[in-house]
Amino acid sequence: MSFPGGMLVSDSRVDPFAMAEEAVAHLPRPEHDPVFSRALGQFVRHTGAREVLELGTGHGGSACWLATGLRLNGGGTLTTMDRDTAPAVAQLLRSAGVADMTRIVRTSRSYTWELMRLIQANTTDYRCNPQFDFCFIDGAHNWDTDGFAFFLVEKLLRPGGWLVFDDLDWTYATCLSLAPVDAEVARLMSPEERSTRQIRDVFEFLVRQHPGFDVVRQFRHHGWARKSGPQDSTHETRLIDELEAVNGDAAGIIPASRGR
Repeated sequence: MSFPGGMLVSDSRVDPFAMAEEAVAHLPRPEHDPVFSRALGQFVRHTGAREVLELGTGHGGSACWLATGLRLNGGGTLTTMDRDTAPAVAQLLRSAGVADMTRIVRTSRSYTWELMRLIQANTTDYRCNPQFDFCFIDGAHNWDTDGFAFFLVEKLLRPGGWLVFDDLDWTYATCLSLAPVDAEVARLMSPEERSTRQIRDVFEFLVRQHPGFDVVRQFRHHGWARKSGPQDSTHETRLIDELEAVNGDAAGIIPASRGR
């Protein structure tokens, strides 16, 4: 399958993402999905993004692909946030050749506080000036944090920018290994909360219903949404469908209503 600029989903002869692929080869699954992460990098490359936000650095795999997309665009910055208990990723980013493209932000509790600080830094005369072209959310996986984070990210996302949620089907009840802080959060939840696909609820009840997003694509595991903008979204939407098909998630598409 070909993409703009001669990119291929899988072409060992000329693969602009080869360094990222080699760097992340040792990362554990399912903590890192190299197929979908590559798709994210390709999308960043295709859209010409220069400023990317990631909520949930984890083991750093998706950061390598996202930052590689920026490098192929000629430069930019990936701001990736996670708790200060997350794995160290600086060496991984260096091995992928993207350490200079990446700003690592660590928080003691939640990235929502760091998002507030970004909004504060970008506010003039009580108006927030959007900073990011693309945002990938794969962090807290709960309604409280990521539901609030969505509204904060919306303020920081430029018109025409895209937002992607991962793990729409994830639940606390089915996760086999929770970090101690997440286990404590789960302990305080009701059985209903632990068994609920909270990120799917964030996407269906907050993102899809938000009047500020004009294109929504929902798949079994991922949700994509574009903040309303003047640009035509036809080519980007088609690319999303093609990337999800390669990822094996196309069969799970949920039709969007009212032209969305």
